[in-house]
Amino acid sequence: MVVSVMVRPLSRLPLVKLLTLVFASGLLPLSHAAAERLSVYSQSNLIVYNANVPESLELAKFYAAQRKIPESNLFALDCPNTEEITRTQFEESIAKPLRDAFTDNNWWKIYLDPEGARMQVVANRFHIMTLMYGMPVKVRDDVPRQTKPDPDSGEEIPVPKGPLETTGCSVDSELTTLGSFDPAKPGAINNPYFKKNVPFFQARLPNLILVGRIDGPTPEVAKRIITDAIHAEERGLWGIAYFDLSQKYPKGDEWILNSMNAYANEGIPVVLDPYVERFRLNFPMRDASVYFGWYTRNVDGPFLNPKFRFRPGAVASHLHSFSAARLRTADQDWVGPLLDKGAAAVLGNVYEPYLDLTHHYDIFNARLLQGYTFIESSYLSLPAISWMNIAVGDPLYRPFEALQEFNERNYSKDENTAFKAYRLAIKRWAKSDPQTLHERLSEAVEKLDSPLILEAMGLNAARSGDPDTAIQLFQLAGTHYPDAEDKVRVGLHQVQTYRESGNLDSATATLSQLAQAHPSLPETESVRLLLTELKPPPPPMPPAPSP
Repeated sequence: MVVSVMVRPLSRLPLVKLLTLVFASGLLPLSHAAAERLSVYSQSNLIVYNANVPESLELAKFYAAQRKIPESNLFALDCPNTEEITRTQFEESIAKPLRDAFTDNNWWKIYLDPEGARMQVVANRFHIMTLMYGMPVKVRDDVPRQTKPDPDSGEEIPVPKGPLETTGCSVDSELTTLGSFDPAKPGAINNPYFKKNVPFFQARLPNLILVGRIDGPTPEVAKRIITDAIHAEERGLWGIAYFDLSQKYPKGDEWILNSMNAYANEGIPVVLDPYVERFRLNFPMRDASVYFGWYTRNVDGPFLNPKFRFRPGAVASHLHSFSAARLRTADQDWVGPLLDKGAAAVLGNVYEPYLDLTHHYDIFNARLLQGYTFIESSYLSLPAISWMNIAVGDPLYRPFEALQEFNERNYSKDENTAFKAYRLAIKRWAKSDPQTLHERLSEAVEKLDSPLILEAMGLNAARSGDPDTAIQLFQLAGTHYPDAEDKVRVGLHQVQTYRESGNLDSATATLSQLAQAHPSLPETESVRLLLTELKPPPPPMPPAPSP
């Protein structure tokens, strides 16, 4: 059939109609691609649970039902119910039973060279392996210490190990190499999927399995991860993205800054703390859908506020060597506490990974925003496997599928309307026509009665190098927000804008005003801490001399 249509200049169309035409024309066939990927991965996802933990089986069945994964894809292991295991326990209770199952059930096809010296997986039924709550998390280092004669005494003394000479690793990362058939060797292995830009099922890497886990401080948290991921896929992961620099290691800061810019370009409001200190205690972190920061051992800052909760489906990570050293905890390290506070997808490390061999946050977030699944984005951003890294969350989770497919059909008025309006305007006018962007957003503020859009506009102005406009917008947002926590947050944005302009007097004056206006508010603690840093109290007077 041939259909004749009248072509109109797209630039003159309202934005919503423009998006509708683009989707209707088939130029963005995201829904078909996403559906294909989900179907493939639902069938090729092996769910592994611990037979010694009743909740592990319950969660495995629940996850399979939610993601339409065949129950025949569930596999039980008789392994220890501890987070850390020895290399021997890993091989005997996890790796060997899995290899036997893959071979006995013809889940993979193996090529054996004519001399029988090397086996290689050439086809694999499973692309993904999901470890359920109750499975061990990390494998203890057991590399024997080499010795050498002491030049003075002649006695054998230990030789110091190099930084990569360890067999310590996460269970997850070690299982990615299940099809290598090589004996365990100290150190990391190059990840052949690193930095690629192709869905894993099309990458032709049959000897590699992407291994993630659904886990957390409690079975209830693990179950909530599953339901939140599906909820966010259906409704969209809308909210504010928060980023925190360390100012100690330029490479990691660069990853975080690149991530922030990627979200900002997608029309997601972003908040950056650019200073050495992290977001301070009880910082009013509203509507947090994304968090990436570093660098401290244990959870702190806004996440210690009992009222704080991430938005359902939130993606988060705090870069630290031992962020997942203890996973089933709500108050130690980082991964467990972030999950306990409502995050649904969290990256971490079980031992010391060294910066270069951690998740490269900018690659991870770029792929996630493109529509890749959580587990694909994780391994696309990892240089090494058989190492320390883990990804806790539903491996099939695609937090930004709804965002990428957002158009007139789902532009309904709900609790996310302000975020939707802001994104539509940023995507349409941010680069081509800033003046129209400001006008359209101002209209949206009036129509929706939304101080949140004013706050987002101020953040965008500050990031664009227009501090005067940013301060005006923050002040206006502060007068329109009804809740004190929101007034404190936009006041802190205003303080940061003053600081970056070199106006410390106005910064400290604003902090003093906030502290006086909200003296009993828990979130004001972040104001007092910052005020003490910028304007330290005078030293105590020395004692008077004795007569």
